[in-house]
Amino acid sequence: MSKKLIWKGEIIWEKHNYNCKYTAWGSWKSPSNPYLKYSWEFLEIFSKGSLTHRGRTRETDLTADEFKEWVYARWDIAPEKDMKKWGHPAMFPEELARRVIKLFTFKGDVVLDPFNGVGTTTKVAKELGRKFIGIDISEEYCLKAEQRLSEVGVKRRKEPERIMLKLFD
Repeated sequence: MSKKLIWKGEIIWEKHNYNCKYTAWGSWKSPSNPYLKYSWEFLEIFSKGSLTHRGRTRETDLTADEFKEWVYARWDIAPEKDMKKWGHPAMFPEELARRVIKLFTFKGDVVLDPFNGVGTTTKVAKELGRKFIGIDISEEYCLKAEQRLSEVGVKRRKEPERIMLKLFD
């Protein structure tokens, strides 16, 4: 029996990235076709089957202060600055993944990133004691994600601590 995805809400990620030198201007100084630059993105939040996520409350690592701050769905987080190191043009900051994972999962849950890239989500999931699956079609990105995961010092558990699916042409 398949379970539907139910829309829960959205979070506005305010990046404050006002740097204009890397974007098209459209019609420079003319109302003919100005290009609007957005300093935010939306994170759409869905739930599988039910709006309630069942879990053991003692398996949460979300503090009261984090909860109170993060349920206000506008998060001011600077964009990722380390994109050159990992060679990915569209990385998001670890803090963004950390908040989403802590706010919507319990320790031990599985976190799936079907567009894993260089592994920001899977790295943070591992740091937070979640199981994870990261999928990407780029062999280069999968190797970089595995490198990032190997740098996370977490004691090995009985079950596998990670799963990295690689899909190549």
